[in-house]
Amino acid sequence: MITHEHFAAGFASLCELFNAKPSRQLAELYFVAVEDLTPEEWTIAVERATGTAVYMPKPAELRNLAGRGEQQRKLEAVVAWEVVRAAMDKYDYTRSVDFGPLVNAVVRNLGGWIKLCERSERDLTWERKRFEETYLIFAGTKISAHSAAPLRGQFGGKPVLFQIPGQPPRRVALPEGDTPGLQIVRDLADKKGAA
Repeated sequence: MITHEHFAAGFASLCELFNAKPSRQLAELYFVAVEDLTPEEWTIAVERATGTAVYMPKPAELRNLAGRGEQQRKLEAVVAWEVVRAAMDKYDYTRSVDFGPLVNAVVRNLGGWIKLCERSERDLTWERKRFEETYLIFAGTKISAHSAAPLRGQFGGKPVLFQIPGQPPRRVALPEGDTPGLQIVRDLADKKGAA
């Protein structure tokens, strides 16, 4: 996700280039619309806008320039479905899984992991369509903690983690307790966070 500092630099450049009067309210509106972009996507959007736009681009235009338009979302939905199907084939309903907040919310909305795995091959043709439609609805929205939570399998246990291509990498929490080397990792993380 983009930081306020990274956003501010690009937004200021756009306002300067397009002779737009920046205000705190305008900046906040833009930030809310693009905050899920990665720093790289934001930089690409600003660079493309400076080379192609005639007027100050709207947030939706910047999202499109960053590759987050509707076509991109449709492609992401197709890729996400393929990862879900591969997980179904490999683990079925017995294992808990975690595809990340967006895909977890989509699967949960379709009835959950166990119900999805119980569908017949024929029914999965229709579920794919529903999955892709639901993905587009959820994409770009704030996902509640409940909806984003890992999907429980029949026997529970630690969920198998899946990285959906095109989704930001997920941070893995450090384990609790004092294991060898863990304090060194925490110290390094603290120093990086302070920088």
